Amino acid sequence: MKANASFQEILEEKMGVKTATSSAGIADGSPANMAFLLGHIRVFRFEKPTPNPFPRPAPRRKERATGPAHSLSSEQAESKKWFILQGETLAEDFLRAELKTAFRRLALKLHPDKQSGSIQAFLELKKHRQILESLFTPENKPAAPIR
Repeated sequence: MKANASFQEILEEKMGVKTATSSAGIADGSPANMAFLLGHIRVFRFEKPTPNPFPRPAPRRKERATGPAHSLSSEQAESKKWFILQGETLAEDFLRAELKTAFRRLALKLHPDKQSGSIQAFLELKKHRQILESLFTPENKPAAPIR
């Protein structure tokens, strides 16, 4: 076999075939047809994939840190109730990250550029978020437990 032989030359040499044809109905001369025929005459082989000897373990779900329930003012309780009415869930001791994800989901839904969004609804969302964010300001944070 020549060093730089084409598919067609290899087929002519190995099988005595002038044109590449197969019973699979693949068009003559197509790369798929050539690969089919070359696979049959074992010019090249497709390696079976080997399983990964070091599989990654399944990711662990993080346990949510729980703490004491927030002591909410009436305004903050109304804001939390508004988030819940919009379809978001906030636990009694919600974290800042949970508030952030709830805000982002609602911001995507209520954004004025969206078809169903309006400016008033989006401004109301921002107002309620700011009210609940006030829980996490440094003067409102509970003291760290003493060890």
